[in-house]
Amino acid sequence: MNKWIQFSLGILLSILGLVYAFNTVDYTDLLIIINNIDYFWLFLSVLLLMGSMIVRSIRWQYILGSKYKISLNDLFGSVMIGYFGNSILPFRIGEFARAFTLSKISTISSFEAFGTIILERVLDLSSLFIITLFFGYFFPFSSVFGYYFIFIISIVLLFIFITIMNKNMRSKLFRMFERSVKNNSKEKSLIFIKLKDIINGFSILNQKKNNFRIFFLSFFLWFIYYIITLCGIQAIGIDLSLFQAGIVLIVTSFAIGVPSAPGAVGTYHAATVFIVSNIFLYTQEESLGLAILLHAIAFIPEVIVGAIYMIKYSITLNDLRSSN
Repeated sequence: MNKWIQFSLGILLSILGLVYAFNTVDYTDLLIIINNIDYFWLFLSVLLLMGSMIVRSIRWQYILGSKYKISLNDLFGSVMIGYFGNSILPFRIGEFARAFTLSKISTISSFEAFGTIILERVLDLSSLFIITLFFGYFFPFSSVFGYYFIFIISIVLLFIFITIMNKNMRSKLFRMFERSVKNNSKEKSLIFIKLKDIINGFSILNQKKNNFRIFFLSFFLWFIYYIITLCGIQAIGIDLSLFQAGIVLIVTSFAIGVPSAPGAVGTYHAATVFIVSNIFLYTQEESLGLAILLHAIAFIPEVIVGAIYMIKYSITLNDLRSSN
């Protein structure tokens, strides 16, 4: 799909999401709810968000292993710039921007860095899928997603997970790209060289010593996101159960992956309003208040801290746009 068509579709979905979320809201009641936010829980959730970025950076350091000696601060800065890119720029270029930043401040190539980021996302999705199954055991997902949706997602994730985690499969892919480099034109060969670098980013999984830490931190990240969700619920004053909070986290996490305007504006809000008002039967105002708060908890710190690191590393918006 042409990227501008994809971008236009994302904008349309965001607009429809915003219309759905705000359509029947009583703005007086919404303002009352927002004005009564408990700032202790809000502040705690922001601290936890920053903590999750540090944990993500530590996991990335383990993924890179002993092959590259990169400081935790530089990894954290690259992570924040990536989230900054996803928050304000189209085409979800944050992951490319993150790889570009790390290649600029270290010896790793941008494509190998991107390979480690793809590995991260596979780990994130696999962990989310397992968490979804856990909460799905206690919650009738058939009324929200449908069993067919969960089945299809599980098959796709399982295939990707096995392909990337299996050393022999990675070796076969690497050799296939190597042959393609020799047998194709110079222009096509460059593409396969880049694909080789990306596959090479998964090579850390051959080093058994860090694998447990990587997997543990992948689940620990989702535990932090879950606590952030609980803090946001406490801040807005809605009495959701622990399992309902988990469902909110799962639904909004899938919503972030839907094509949308930068920062998942609209789609995130619509998903939160849908699950909290239609499934858990809270008011539209309470649901939207929670959506606005949870979105702001992530969006505002990511943009501010990401911008600070962009200034530190002398990276411009044009650099980020050209990184993909």
